[in-house]
Amino acid sequence: MNTNVVIIGCGLNGLLLAKSLEAHDINTTIIEHGEINATINDNRCIALSHQAYQMLLYLNVFSNSIKNKHGVINDIYISCANSLVHYNNKEINKGKHPLGYTISYTVLKKMLLDSVLSSKKITILQKTTYTKIQINSSMAVISTSNNLTIRTPLIVCAEGKNSKLQNAVNIGSYIFDYRQLCITFHIVHTQPNNNMSFERFGSDMPFALLPTANKFESSLILLVPKNCNQDIANMNEQLTIELVNKIIPRPLGTALKSMKKNCFPLTLNIAKKYYKKRIVLAGDALHGIHPVTGQGFNIATQDTLSLVTILREALDNGIDIGSVEVLSKFYKNRRINNAAIIHYTDKMVRTFSGKKQKILLQQLVANSLNILNKSTDVKAKIVSIINAAY
Repeated sequence: MNTNVVIIGCGLNGLLLAKSLEAHDINTTIIEHGEINATINDNRCIALSHQAYQMLLYLNVFSNSIKNKHGVINDIYISCANSLVHYNNKEINKGKHPLGYTISYTVLKKMLLDSVLSSKKITILQKTTYTKIQINSSMAVISTSNNLTIRTPLIVCAEGKNSKLQNAVNIGSYIFDYRQLCITFHIVHTQPNNNMSFERFGSDMPFALLPTANKFESSLILLVPKNCNQDIANMNEQLTIELVNKIIPRPLGTALKSMKKNCFPLTLNIAKKYYKKRIVLAGDALHGIHPVTGQGFNIATQDTLSLVTILREALDNGIDIGSVEVLSKFYKNRRINNAAIIHYTDKMVRTFSGKKQKILLQQLVANSLNILNKSTDVKAKIVSIINAAY
């Protein structure tokens, strides 16, 4: 069996990459160890930049009913102590489009999967694992658990953090444990979300609130120390609502109801290399970042745009797409933008970890937020960097 590209992993990033390769007339085979039609029940909220949203529209991933299934972000309020930065789409881009969108992981995964399954250029091997990979001068040869032999010039590792393939080819990662847990769940509140997003730093319990498609509902992301995990994750409904009402921003009124909680530890995982010959990393295998700024999926979409453009150009010019020459172009194209977003996110988290010795630094940043809030040009530039597309 021969194919242009093999993708290991059928998560959001693997599916998005397969659809993008299809749009560039590149055949793809996805190897997935699980069952692709298994029930998806994940209430996490994915933040999409305007560029990521447009990309999903271009790839025909979204169905006609998408407007009823995603939230819109027109206002972003970022606060620390008594300081506030307000981003508004009318100020940033004259109201031409929202600052971002939100969609549940479950809905996005199903739409991507349905779109991939309908494609004639994408093959999915479910309940399949790779048992052996041999790399030679012209090809990678993959042996699978169901006795298939697949020949391809390029393997994309999209297995997520702690990738088996990444470890097997000795591409290490820089790992930092934030000693935090993310507890995320939806809340119902008395006032409409009015397309507003909120982020609060510098407190004992930093949080973010994202608007959902339901105007009286928002997705709450709580960041807590590891030792607080069970206390909050196992709270009953009454205690959860009491906690939420201590932090909920006034424009949303009061919380009435909470949904099922998801809880997971937070670490920074950055691959030491983007690629080796015939193998390139994607998604969380390449950079698994803190969710506080909501940029994880967005930088992965930018990586995808860059990679497929470079691969298509190489194929058109008869160049081996698994060569170091081609994969190094991807690294050079993405490393600066990725490093900037990763550095910004990481510094925000470490600065506002709540430790007393960082009070002065937090106050300095808080003062900077007040200054930033007065500069429309600087705010617009920050948004353009975060939303940069290739």
